[in-house]
Amino acid sequence: YYNKASGALKPLRSTGLILGLFQDGLYTEQLLKLQSGDQLMIISDGMTDFQDKEGKMSDFALFLKNISEYMGTTDTFNKLKENVCFTDPSKEQVDDCSLIFIQKD
Repeated sequence: YYNKASGALKPLRSTGLILGLFQDGLYTEQLLKLQSGDQLMIISDGMTDFQDKEGKMSDFALFLKNISEYMGTTDTFNKLKENVCFTDPSKEQVDDCSLIFIQKD
């Protein structure tokens, strides 16, 4: 979650089983009121499973670092898609990757 007013990127965590695995996954519910310019990105765990240019396998902290420069910018979604997601077609995708991007105007 990117808060435009503070310029901060804040991870929101959730608990529960893999989405869609069981009908009653006991998922965490959170209410988040977005203000103008705020952005919410919902991802699957596959979004954090990639190798960086030096061959290091990614983790959540590295993923946050990689996306931080694009959050809150003009055309954030396309910048993320072009610069963070699947940037090296020669590398095999490690896991399925899902991304839902919401921006409040």
